[in-house]
Amino acid sequence: MAALNGHALGGGAEFAVSADIRIAADDIKIGFNQVSLAIMPAWGGAERLAALVGRGKALMLAGSGAILGAEEAHRVGLVDQVLSRASFDEGWRSLARSLVNESSGSIKRVISGATPDEAIDAFAQLWVADAHWDAAGKVMNRGK
Repeated sequence: MAALNGHALGGGAEFAVSADIRIAADDIKIGFNQVSLAIMPAWGGAERLAALVGRGKALMLAGSGAILGAEEAHRVGLVDQVLSRASFDEGWRSLARSLVNESSGSIKRVISGATPDEAIDAFAQLWVADAHWDAAGKVMNRGK
């Protein structure tokens, strides 16, 4: 997860798109402004940008060097969530804590392109794990 608490320009934007999730404070700016230096996003930045926002938007953003505010970046799919500056630290940390669980690793592998057999195996392994049955028991015993 990339927690964008300051501007992410050029290499900072490349770093941000290398993360699976981007959370931004509402007052940041993000942009692939390498074109102003007569270069382009490197280290996979251009490819990742295109995968996130689509080929046409990626060409417009990186080709023009446009700098976006947080809300516009969210609208085009470059940022996943925008939080107010006042709640930013607690917000991104809370999300990070919620993702630290055994299931998240399996979910990431499946979302990243597992075969159907690999997805079935991942589910089956989680289903038989003690953590699943402990959690299911807590749900079944609520209110008793």
